[in-house]
Amino acid sequence: MNRDEVLQHLLPNDVLFVAYDRQQKAFAFAAGNHRSGNPGSDYFYLAGAVVSPAYQGKGVYTHLTELRIKHSFLNGRDLPIKTRTQNPNVEDGILRAFAKVRGISVSDVVVTREIIPGLYGRQLTTTLPREILAD
Repeated sequence: MNRDEVLQHLLPNDVLFVAYDRQQKAFAFAAGNHRSGNPGSDYFYLAGAVVSPAYQGKGVYTHLTELRIKHSFLNGRDLPIKTRTQNPNVEDGILRAFAKVRGISVSDVVVTREIIPGLYGRQLTTTLPREILAD
């Protein structure tokens, strides 16, 4: 993600979690917001997250996503969680975080996917989405 894309993911959100190292340098962020649709169709949107390459693979994304999901339960509301991604590692992290927060197995998490070709205009990750790999 370039600087402008990061800012677009940061600014319009209700919640922002930032991870800092011991020198107080930020190395990860995760944002989210409550969204209202038609009556009764409110949801919590996992808006964006970035983890510095040096910290990837250490559970940082999953932990920040657990915090975002817990935040979605504010005021006793159990809102559906939505996001968009082309990265299978992001989906896996969301599934692990949701299962942990809910105290269930990852295999018990219900996921609904909608494929939107060309949404990002380019491939953002080196790993192809599962749906493309399956073809």
